[in-house]
Amino acid sequence: MNRLLGAKILEARRWRVDLENPAITLHVSLIGTRALVSWEHVPGRGGLPLGASGKVACLLSGGIDSPVAAYRMMRRGALPVFVHCHGFPYTTRAGQEKARRLAEILLRGQGAHPFWQVPLAEIQQRII
Repeated sequence: MNRLLGAKILEARRWRVDLENPAITLHVSLIGTRALVSWEHVPGRGGLPLGASGKVACLLSGGIDSPVAAYRMMRRGALPVFVHCHGFPYTTRAGQEKARRLAEILLRGQGAHPFWQVPLAEIQQRII
């Protein structure tokens, strides 16, 4: 594969090849009958492709445990639907904002996914 690709590049670009001190390095990924060629390697998170294991509801409390659990599920291919339960106006909006930011960080580069905020203040008031 290296020789075939090298020959095609030399033929098309007339570049000089120096395997000891390359000016650029090309990365080739073979996917089915296609080849993806790039000169920059950007590592992903690893694990299974997002969505390969179906959807899961992820409760985000704003602490450290829930985003770590969500991240680990995402690495196993789970597509998250984030849910944050809040007690506003008895709590500040800071917790809601923190949970939303955590969801954005977890989903960076993954596209848009649902983030639900569930108001629990009325239910909490009835319990008290």
